Amino acid sequence: MNFHRMCRHVSPATTWYPTRLVDMGFIATGRIKIIEPRKHNEQITGRYVTLSHCWGDVDFYHLTKDTLAQFEDGIEIDKLPKTFHHAIDFACRLGVRYIWIDSLCILQDSTKDWLYQSAQMDQVYNNSLCNISATAARNSSKGLYVDRDSEQHWIDEVALKTEVPKYTILDLDFWETTVDQAPVNRRGWVLQERLIAPRVLHFCHDQIAWECWEKDAIESRADGVPLLQLKEGSIVSRSRLKGMVPSVDGKALRHARLSRGRLKNGKYTDIDAHMGLAVPSVYCFEVWKRVVESYSKMRLTKATDKLIALAGIAKIVSRRILNGRDEDYVAGMWRNNLESQLLWRVDPAVGKDGTYEFHSERPDMEEYRAPSFSWAAID
Repeated sequence: MNFHRMCRHVSPATTWYPTRLVDMGFIATGRIKIIEPRKHNEQITGRYVTLSHCWGDVDFYHLTKDTLAQFEDGIEIDKLPKTFHHAIDFACRLGVRYIWIDSLCILQDSTKDWLYQSAQMDQVYNNSLCNISATAARNSSKGLYVDRDSEQHWIDEVALKTEVPKYTILDLDFWETTVDQAPVNRRGWVLQERLIAPRVLHFCHDQIAWECWEKDAIESRADGVPLLQLKEGSIVSRSRLKGMVPSVDGKALRHARLSRGRLKNGKYTDIDAHMGLAVPSVYCFEVWKRVVESYSKMRLTKATDKLIALAGIAKIVSRRILNGRDEDYVAGMWRNNLESQLLWRVDPAVGKDGTYEFHSERPDMEEYRAPSFSWAAID
């Protein structure tokens, strides 16, 4: 993390802390506790990490109005689900004292607190040191660590008696199948967690993957995963949005990390510095359309979260092209580009017989979610 030029420049200049954090400073006693730095004026130092995970249908400890006092006093780590236990253990191995976990840091029975914390998600992830992702775990009981053959070796080069003495072996589908399509990365909320965090450590089913502004890497290719991909007959550039942008045929394509626009002083100061400077508004609107296309394919437990779970990325776009004028963001679309963004459509699924099938429908909801002209009104 200290040797990546781009990662150093996008690191926050000041230390910011969420409303609540899990304090692992007492881990030797087998306990952790919830702290509220601002409320109690606690003097804390150091960085924190975050966790992305699938909740699943497993019942586990979570923060409520009734358990808040207990959590602040301290709870036994063995009472936490395996994914949380592993994440805390790994964070301690990184030398980090604090971790942010949604179900332990947001009051789950307070709509007021949930709405406030949801509006802070861009800050929570952008200011973290690293996002730990339980990428392969379908629920919180699966954990990060998996049993695997410690003697396994990955072969990335082969020597042949040809004019080219060495050939590199590439699995071009690895990132899509093992990372992009993994259980946690099909969750709608995780899209912005993954895009906003400065770096993500993916615990996949057979190896660990690393994702940051400088490069993507896996254990079998620690020097970096090759980024050549084809789209419409051409080579796609390095700029990609962390693997979440689909191509015209709907398959995830490792293409659109936010572009690496250079600021006047030659430094990158934030994630929005990567939005491109040539024609920033046009570029950002196109990136937004691709984000929406990818996001629309993801799952949300609560349909009413459709726009809220994307609000963090919307804030970044607002800062970059609209100078913070949030009123220009309307139901998942941008007023300055509304004519174009109203041209959305539902992609049909292709049945086994080759015919097109339409499955999307407007949900019958008691709570208002979005106007009918918005893509957010469709499931």
